[in-house]
Amino acid sequence: MKKYTLFIAMMCMGIVAYAQEKIYSIVTCPAEDPSQSMNISWAAEEEGSYVLYAPVNDKNWKKASKAIPQESICTTYDSIYSKTPDGKNIYERVRFLKCNATINHLRPSTEYKYVIRKNSKYQSEEYRFKTAGKDQWSAYVISHFHVYK
Repeated sequence: MKKYTLFIAMMCMGIVAYAQEKIYSIVTCPAEDPSQSMNISWAAEEEGSYVLYAPVNDKNWKKASKAIPQESICTTYDSIYSKTPDGKNIYERVRFLKCNATINHLRPSTEYKYVIRKNSKYQSEEYRFKTAGKDQWSAYVISHFHVYK
Protein backbone atom coordinates (compact mmCIF):
# COMPACT_ATOMS: atom_id res chain seq x y z
CA MET A 1 0.00 0.00 0.00
CA LYS A 2 2.85 2.39 0.86
CA LYS A 3 4.47 1.83 -2.55
CA TYR A 4 1.17 2.56 -4.30
CA THR A 5 0.66 5.78 -2.27
CA LEU A 6 4.24 6.88 -2.98
CA PHE A 7 3.75 6.20 -6.71
CA ILE A 8 0.53 8.28 -6.80
CA ALA A 9 2.21 11.13 -4.88
CA MET A 10 5.16 11.13 -7.29
CA MET A 11 2.82 11.16 -10.30
CA CYS A 12 0.90 14.13 -8.89
CA MET A 13 4.14 16.03 -8.26
CA GLY A 14 5.18 15.36 -11.85
CA ILE A 15 1.86 16.62 -13.17
CA VAL A 16 2.11 19.81 -11.08
CA ALA A 17 5.69 20.41 -12.25
CA TYR A 18 4.63 19.93 -15.87
CA ALA A 19 1.63 22.27 -15.52
CA GLN A 20 3.79 25.01 -14.01
CA GLU A 21 5.87 25.14 -17.19
CA LYS A 22 2.86 25.91 -19.39
CA ILE A 23 2.75 29.63 -18.48
CA TYR A 24 5.91 31.63 -17.90
CA SER A 25 7.71 34.97 -18.41
CA ILE A 26 4.88 37.06 -16.94
CA VAL A 27 5.46 40.81 -17.36
CA THR A 28 3.37 43.78 -16.18
CA CYS A 29 3.79 47.22 -17.82
CA PRO A 30 1.89 50.52 -17.78
CA ALA A 31 -0.61 50.97 -20.61
CA GLU A 32 -1.34 54.20 -22.47
CA ASP A 33 -3.04 55.73 -19.40
CA PRO A 34 -1.43 54.04 -16.38
CA SER A 35 -3.98 55.57 -14.01
CA GLN A 36 -6.72 53.47 -15.64
CA SER A 37 -5.07 50.59 -17.52
CA MET A 38 -2.26 48.06 -17.39
CA ASN A 39 -0.64 45.68 -19.92
CA ILE A 40 0.15 42.11 -18.93
CA SER A 41 2.01 39.68 -21.17
CA TRP A 42 3.21 36.10 -20.82
CA ALA A 43 4.33 33.05 -22.75
CA ALA A 44 2.15 29.94 -22.89
CA GLU A 45 2.45 26.45 -24.29
CA GLU A 46 -1.27 26.17 -25.11
CA GLU A 47 -4.16 28.44 -26.08
CA GLY A 48 -6.83 29.48 -23.62
CA SER A 49 -5.05 31.22 -20.75
CA TYR A 50 -6.37 34.51 -19.35
CA VAL A 51 -5.84 37.12 -16.62
CA LEU A 52 -8.03 37.07 -13.53
CA TYR A 53 -7.71 40.35 -11.60
CA ALA A 54 -9.31 42.13 -8.64
CA PRO A 55 -8.57 44.90 -6.14
CA VAL A 56 -6.14 43.68 -3.46
CA ASN A 57 -8.76 44.12 -0.72
CA ASP A 58 -11.07 41.60 -2.48
CA LYS A 59 -9.93 38.70 -0.29
CA ASN A 60 -12.05 35.96 -1.92
CA TRP A 61 -11.86 37.27 -5.50
CA LYS A 62 -15.65 37.94 -5.48
CA LYS A 63 -15.24 41.12 -7.60
CA ALA A 64 -12.70 39.56 -9.96
CA SER A 65 -12.74 40.29 -13.67
CA LYS A 66 -11.30 38.38 -16.60
CA ALA A 67 -9.10 39.71 -19.42
CA ILE A 68 -8.70 37.57 -22.54
CA PRO A 69 -5.36 38.08 -24.32
CA GLN A 70 -4.43 38.34 -27.95
CA GLU A 71 -2.33 35.28 -28.77
CA SER A 72 0.29 34.92 -31.49
CA ILE A 73 2.86 32.22 -32.20
CA CYS A 74 6.40 33.35 -31.44
CA THR A 75 9.06 31.74 -33.66
CA THR A 76 11.97 34.06 -32.85
CA TYR A 77 14.07 31.20 -31.49
CA ASP A 78 12.71 28.43 -33.70
CA SER A 79 14.96 26.68 -36.24
CA ILE A 80 18.20 28.44 -35.32
CA TYR A 81 21.66 27.28 -34.33
CA SER A 82 22.66 28.12 -30.78
CA LYS A 83 24.88 26.97 -27.93
CA THR A 84 24.18 25.38 -24.57
CA PRO A 85 25.62 27.03 -21.43
CA ASP A 86 28.57 24.63 -21.62
CA GLY A 87 29.34 25.65 -25.25
CA LYS A 88 27.87 22.70 -27.19
CA ASN A 89 26.26 23.46 -30.55
CA ILE A 90 22.52 22.80 -30.75
CA TYR A 91 19.68 23.39 -33.18
CA GLU A 92 16.79 25.16 -31.45
CA ARG A 93 13.17 24.08 -31.96
CA VAL A 94 11.22 26.61 -29.90
CA ARG A 95 7.66 27.79 -30.52
CA PHE A 96 5.28 29.25 -27.97
CA LEU A 97 2.28 31.55 -27.71
CA LYS A 98 2.95 35.17 -26.86
CA CYS A 99 -0.10 36.42 -24.91
CA ASN A 100 -0.89 40.12 -24.43
CA ALA A 101 -3.82 41.51 -22.42
CA THR A 102 -4.68 45.12 -21.64
CA ILE A 103 -6.79 45.69 -18.55
CA ASN A 104 -8.88 48.88 -18.83
CA HIS A 105 -11.33 50.82 -16.66
CA LEU A 106 -9.23 50.54 -13.50
CA ARG A 107 -9.39 53.01 -10.62
CA PRO A 108 -6.50 55.48 -10.17
CA SER A 109 -4.15 55.00 -7.20
CA THR A 110 -5.49 51.51 -6.55
CA GLU A 111 -3.55 48.30 -5.89
CA TYR A 112 -4.68 45.24 -7.83
CA LYS A 113 -3.77 41.57 -7.71
CA TYR A 114 -3.85 39.14 -10.61
CA VAL A 115 -3.13 35.58 -11.65
CA ILE A 116 -2.83 33.91 -15.04
CA ARG A 117 -5.18 30.98 -15.39
CA LYS A 118 -5.63 28.17 -17.86
CA ASN A 119 -9.01 26.37 -17.78
CA SER A 120 -9.14 26.40 -13.96
CA LYS A 121 -6.51 23.60 -13.99
CA TYR A 122 -3.52 25.91 -13.73
CA GLN A 123 -3.00 29.17 -11.89
CA SER A 124 0.20 31.20 -11.70
CA GLU A 125 1.50 32.81 -8.56
CA GLU A 126 -0.34 35.93 -7.48
CA TYR A 127 1.12 39.21 -8.75
CA ARG A 128 0.31 42.84 -7.90
CA PHE A 129 0.42 46.27 -9.48
CA LYS A 130 -0.77 49.74 -8.53
CA THR A 131 -2.33 52.18 -10.96
CA ALA A 132 -0.95 55.71 -11.18
CA GLY A 133 -2.63 58.68 -9.54
CA LYS A 134 -4.89 61.02 -11.52
CA ASP A 135 -2.40 63.89 -11.78
CA GLN A 136 1.06 62.39 -12.16
CA TRP A 137 2.95 59.15 -11.99
CA SER A 138 6.52 57.91 -11.95
CA ALA A 139 8.15 54.72 -13.13
CA TYR A 140 11.46 53.19 -13.98
CA VAL A 141 12.01 53.14 -17.71
CA ILE A 142 14.15 50.30 -18.99
CA SER A 143 14.95 50.42 -22.65
CA HIS A 144 17.41 49.44 -25.33
CA PHE A 145 17.14 45.70 -24.86
CA HIS A 146 19.13 43.47 -27.19
CA VAL A 147 18.24 39.89 -27.94
CA TYR A 148 20.67 37.89 -30.02
CA LYS A 149 19.71 34.67 -31.74
